[in-house]
Amino acid sequence: MGSFWRQRILFGVLGLVLPGGLCGQGVQALEVDSTLSLRSDTFVSPSYNATNSHSFGFLGASLSNVRPELQDATFHINSSGLFSPETSALSSLNVKEIYIQGYGFSLGRKLNTWSRLDEMWNLGFYQPQYRWNPLTPESQGLTGLFYNWETKTTSQILGVRLFASGLYLPDQSSGYQIQNGQFQSSNPWFAQLPSTLQFGTNPGVINQISWNIHMPDTNQVLLNSSGLAQFYFSPLDEQDRGLSGLLTAGFLPSNQLDLAAQTASTAGGTTNFDIYPELFNHQMSSADLRYNSDRWFTGFGALQEHANNPTALVSAPTQVTLRTFGNRQLLSPYIGARIQKWTGQVSYLDVQAQGDSSTGSQVEYLSSYLGSRLAYGSAVKAELSYGGGMRIKQWEAKTSYLQGTTEDFSMWNTTALYRLSTHWIFSGQLLLVAANPDTRLGTVFSQFQNNDAFTIGGTYVF
Repeated sequence: MGSFWRQRILFGVLGLVLPGGLCGQGVQALEVDSTLSLRSDTFVSPSYNATNSHSFGFLGASLSNVRPELQDATFHINSSGLFSPETSALSSLNVKEIYIQGYGFSLGRKLNTWSRLDEMWNLGFYQPQYRWNPLTPESQGLTGLFYNWETKTTSQILGVRLFASGLYLPDQSSGYQIQNGQFQSSNPWFAQLPSTLQFGTNPGVINQISWNIHMPDTNQVLLNSSGLAQFYFSPLDEQDRGLSGLLTAGFLPSNQLDLAAQTASTAGGTTNFDIYPELFNHQMSSADLRYNSDRWFTGFGALQEHANNPTALVSAPTQVTLRTFGNRQLLSPYIGARIQKWTGQVSYLDVQAQGDSSTGSQVEYLSSYLGSRLAYGSAVKAELSYGGGMRIKQWEAKTSYLQGTTEDFSMWNTTALYRLSTHWIFSGQLLLVAANPDTRLGTVFSQFQNNDAFTIGGTYVF
């Protein structure tokens, strides 16, 4: 699904930008920061076997004017892209934000914090995500019409944020290629699907698979309505000391498409495996509280999802096997401290949900191929970061450790960058993953447990 949606997003962005004359001289007038970068990703695990090559090079570029001193500007953009000269399936465009604003209204694609819990754990309940690397997804903005109203009391800022849209853009996944009915092992961040399927046991029948993905009609996916309302408050304090909170509710399509599947064997011993991506809606509600002092902070988030599983599939045949989702309640307390340029935080995620299940005539064989709504269940996370302000010849670094509590997985992610001068920044990243492959088939960590990676690169800021 990755290349399909990437093309749709690219065409949409070009349609928004080019007619308005916001390229060339217009971009300069709007004080848009631009960068060019070179980067190399190397997979260092001895058991890495996702692709023939262990190293990949990229040329990157970005445009952005989303920063505090330009918050009142009429036009905003926050986008980046990666180009892989070796493997086209690795190239991507990430448009996080592109919108115009005035008189409290915003129109376009815009990032907001609808739920701190959702953003802290990168779950993607409210906002779609850029999942080029499924282990480190990034939030992208919702697309539509926004309205924001604020007032101030003697000690608090009170505000209301509204969102409405008839346009839906799902998660942006990693790219893939299919040749002669087989997924090609060209992208290390696309979960490779098997070339054979076993029916029965002891010893069972093993058939070759010919994969087919049947995309729904574009309008059936893109033209869907959504709406959100949020009340928020925060302290009227330059250091943000005091109590703040968010309360959000609304309805929207899920940012992850549901999957339905069907198989049919041919006389030649090949099994045609047909996949039908389908849209489903859900109702969301969440609440977050946070208290800040000079040195420490603590908070608590709660989120509830009610999924409206489709009773009739639009694009798929009647006899298919599909995933159905139960309702979910998520809770997350956290606590942290700040000492000079150091910030540390420990948080816990508790997932309480009705179990996801599958329905259809081929559940026994196909259920494990349909994926899950969440990448993992309950977990604990510890984070430590250093830096701030990014002065010349200064380091910034962050490390985080994620450990599953209901499933056996862990991930250690460390990033660092050094600003050598006004124009040059050097960066690196180390990503290590461990998982028990028998914990739950299909989890993001079991799929990519061999993708330990080291990244190094340099960026030129214009």
